[in-house]
Amino acid sequence: MSRIILANKLKERFYIVEYYFGQNMFIGTTRLFGAPIMFALGLWFLYSEASQMSLLYSGILILYSVFFGLRPWAMLYFKRSMFETSVFNVEISADGIKFWDEEYQNFYDYTSIVAIEKRKEYFVIKLKNKKEIYLPKAQLDSSEISILMKRSI
Repeated sequence: MSRIILANKLKERFYIVEYYFGQNMFIGTTRLFGAPIMFALGLWFLYSEASQMSLLYSGILILYSVFFGLRPWAMLYFKRSMFETSVFNVEISADGIKFWDEEYQNFYDYTSIVAIEKRKEYFVIKLKNKKEIYLPKAQLDSSEISILMKRSI
């Protein structure tokens, strides 16, 4: 049994890492380099005199690239309630994973877990209902880490 304390700054960092690097290679590359490329194309359309529509295309590309680039940071700012500090207990066994705090208790057997992904500092537990639970390795004991390592992708 381990007590997990996810501070708000830690949750924010996990969110940003997962946003850019938690998906497949194509999505991650698009999220990292898409906004700068769109912005550069918008500037190119703005300063080229190919057609009358260049101003419209450049405006759309520049505005969308700013939106696309700032989207994860806007999420951190506008959805502050998602990133509040949370404290819960976890027990990882061969049968499944049990989470509980003062009010709620949930048990997930491994058939209800879509994936357990191993990252450098933490594990991501992806559930069938599209929820993700982050478990920092530093807050787990060695037996729990070994069980998660065997079950991870």
